[in-house]
Amino acid sequence: MANKRALKKYFRATAADLAGETVFVQQYFENINNDEVEAILDDILALLIGATQKVTVAYDKNVKESFGGDAKAYRAAKAKYYKQCYGLLVDEYNEEYGKLLSRMNALLSKEQREANRKMA
Repeated sequence: MANKRALKKYFRATAADLAGETVFVQQYFENINNDEVEAILDDILALLIGATQKVTVAYDKNVKESFGGDAKAYRAAKAKYYKQCYGLLVDEYNEEYGKLLSRMNALLSKEQREANRKMA
């Protein structure tokens, strides 16, 4: 992600999509475990809050002491650091998102999942 704003938008959009699909499944399909739906929605919210709180990171070096006044090297190192941090955060978020998506899909019966695959 290019910056914190874009990263937070990504987290909010994907969490909202998953929550919306989960509520859709709850409302429009029969024999859905409502307790599991509530647990999934709680976990989606916890994932979103946790991920957005981790977005703000600090680069602990400064130009004068760590880079001897070389601003170009400082900017390059800082950009690399943020790219690495955001990459790890996105990977962690996507892994947890995938687990929640699997739980949401497990709410549907096997027959319904097969019917959905045929429609897609």
